[in-house]
Amino acid sequence: MQRANRALRTISAGNQTLIHATEEGRLLHDMCDVAVQVGGYRMAWIGYARDDAGKTLEQMSLSGFEKGCPNLSR
Repeated sequence: MQRANRALRTISAGNQTLIHATEEGRLLHDMCDVAVQVGGYRMAWIGYARDDAGKTLEQMSLSGFEKGCPNLSR
């Protein structure tokens, strides 16, 4: 029941963030913050898949980055 309630709180906060968004970069940052602050995750990361030969991911936003975590922007 606690997990379900946490998930619902996180979804609700994410919906509010989406409704009030005016700029894509800020939305991505705020959604990562919601996952960490409301959802209780240690870290949240959003990346965009690039259509290049290496099929790379470009880091767009990150929240909750803790000391000792790998650098995800590589």
